[in-house]
Amino acid sequence: MEMSNFEEEAENIFPDWFKSIDWRRWDAPLNLTIGESRRNDAIAALAGAPRRHGYLIPVTATLLRDSNNPVDRNAIKVEIQTVQVGYVRHEVAFHLAPIFDSDNARTCEVAAIIRGGSLNAPNFGVHLWLDKTLSPAPCMPGRLGKTKTE
Repeated sequence: MEMSNFEEEAENIFPDWFKSIDWRRWDAPLNLTIGESRRNDAIAALAGAPRRHGYLIPVTATLLRDSNNPVDRNAIKVEIQTVQVGYVRHEVAFHLAPIFDSDNARTCEVAAIIRGGSLNAPNFGVHLWLDKTLSPAPCMPGRLGKTKTE
């Protein structure tokens, strides 16, 4: 069985989703981003200096297919406001990359959260909602594992 070419799924949240508190009622975002510690300064520039209780900042993350990555041929970058903040975990990118590639998709935008930055734990993390999309998205979880049937 091969991965099929599906129509990209349409966005399912509004561009200004973060202005409402409705996102606080969603299921928790997933810790699918790796490498944030190497980009902690860049994330701090987006979020702010460490503070007593840290941050929980809703943001739009762009997932950008990085097929020329010399370390991982399935690599997918995670960017916020065009700043790279990490990569999608290898185990997830392994499943998402073929979907991006079969759809000739380069990017999609999803809802995300910048977490961390407290005085006691100054590092940041970026957690993703793959099911909350702001652009036509080949990366929706419902697409994973779908195969062509005759």
